[in-house]
Amino acid sequence: MSELETLLDEDINLLIKHLTHPEKIDRAALRVSASTIARRWIVDRQLATLGHELGLVPTLPAIATDAHTKIIQRDSKCRFYSAGGAGVSGLPINSLYAHAHDRIDDSVSRLPVPGMKQYTLSKFRARKSVFFSGHFLSVEEVVRFVANKTGGAHFDSKRDKFVDQKAEGARQFFLLGCEPADQPKNHDGPYVFVPGMPPGLWDFTHIEMLAIAQSLCNVQFGGTSFVKYRNMDEAPDSPNQDILLGI
Repeated sequence: MSELETLLDEDINLLIKHLTHPEKIDRAALRVSASTIARRWIVDRQLATLGHELGLVPTLPAIATDAHTKIIQRDSKCRFYSAGGAGVSGLPINSLYAHAHDRIDDSVSRLPVPGMKQYTLSKFRARKSVFFSGHFLSVEEVVRFVANKTGGAHFDSKRDKFVDQKAEGARQFFLLGCEPADQPKNHDGPYVFVPGMPPGLWDFTHIEMLAIAQSLCNVQFGGTSFVKYRNMDEAPDSPNQDILLGI
């Protein structure tokens, strides 16, 4: 393998090691490992560089958000949306959203169950994955926010840019935790209690970075998966299966 291939292989193995099993996941791994690795390969376009080296087009699998974004754009009462796509505490999360009105039938979602889609690198970076206060955040904007503002690679408390203000608002608005009592007393947004979750409060940055990391772990070049095993307990020559994080 070339130096760049080896680097991608090592980065994916690190993500698999830290983020595959629910009991091993912590927020620091998502903030630091996932955001810096995603920034290198997705935002800084090293996947495109490797694809050029191999003579193959890289693609990343992710939840197809097109149908969701169209519904949200037409619905002025939608307050928050996170596409998700990975798992938390062994439970797959395909999307999270908050709406100003309660549903008449709790068994019926306002959003259809999404399918999976292979994205080219440029379209994956531009893919709308988070919505808050009338504005969508792209995958690239999420990665940059986590890596550059929240302590992934750098920490910066300033939220001067419009996109950073929206990201911080979404981060404070929708929270998840492992205990009902974990919800902060001054929090006036939705709080989702998920038994068995890793300790600490989770927000959209954790959910989205886990999903983005999962997409990177399953990157394909010319339609062939770069890594062909599910987790570190399986040999690299095992049958080709999707790598599932947080499950």
